[in-house]
Amino acid sequence: MLLIRNLTQIATPIGRAPARGGAMRELTVLDDAVIVVDGERIAYVGPERDNPYPIDDDFDARGATAIPGFVDSHTHIPFAGFRESEFNRRLQGETYADIAASGGGIASTVRHTRAATEDELVANVFARAATMVRYGTTTAEAKSGYGLNLEDELKQLRAIRRVSDRSPVRLVPTCLAAHDFPPEGRSSAYVDEIIERILPAVAEEKLATFCDAFVEQNVFTREQGDAVLRAGAKLGMMPRLHADELSDTDGAALAAEIGAASADHLMFISDRGIEALASSDTVATSSPQRASS
Repeated sequence: MLLIRNLTQIATPIGRAPARGGAMRELTVLDDAVIVVDGERIAYVGPERDNPYPIDDDFDARGATAIPGFVDSHTHIPFAGFRESEFNRRLQGETYADIAASGGGIASTVRHTRAATEDELVANVFARAATMVRYGTTTAEAKSGYGLNLEDELKQLRAIRRVSDRSPVRLVPTCLAAHDFPPEGRSSAYVDEIIERILPAVAEEKLATFCDAFVEQNVFTREQGDAVLRAGAKLGMMPRLHADELSDTDGAALAAEIGAASADHLMFISDRGIEALASSDTVATSSPQRASS
């Protein structure tokens, strides 16, 4: 048993269910308490004098506060290549669409990810998970979406699965084949490929918990996103949605309508979208748009 002592406070949310409104600010706060860990399980929290367990080792927290590990519910970690230069371009006034039109954005990462081997993606995912855990993340969702074809979407998801058994962070995989249209061409035939080939192959190998789609102007329409997510749901993948990131496409309302686990980004959410999410169990994930989306 491991005793974590010399904690100034232990702070944790109340209950296990999602919270709304003011309940999101309610915490249980314990002063001068200890934590006893038995393997991977927390066995005791409270005053040290009342601890009923024998102690084999102890850790001095040096007056720190203990809080639950972070859950990062929106990541794109199984990729190759970097796009740091795009942040500078954004600072110079270029838009997301400008950068994408010049071959940057998602298309840039697709080129690098397709060129990478599965082993290289495994190494990338593991390195990023190791960095995340150092900053307090204990669980992270991980999306594909930089393959945009059957072979490379499966490669990304297989890389996540290969890392999962030894990752310091619990990884929850998401199939985001509907992240953009492939560089080979912007055609509704790709939507058919996702529904008829990619999602069934992902489901057959049990590679994804979630199915995601990017509903946005010049990407997937509301109707296309709806079709992809419903197809994924029929195969056992819970829907989630990139919604209203660059414009109001009624994505938040769609997410609520289909019972998605989350609607993410939401910078341009409408009043209708807010009302739809408020009356649903779909989580609103406020995720500022980044050059690496």
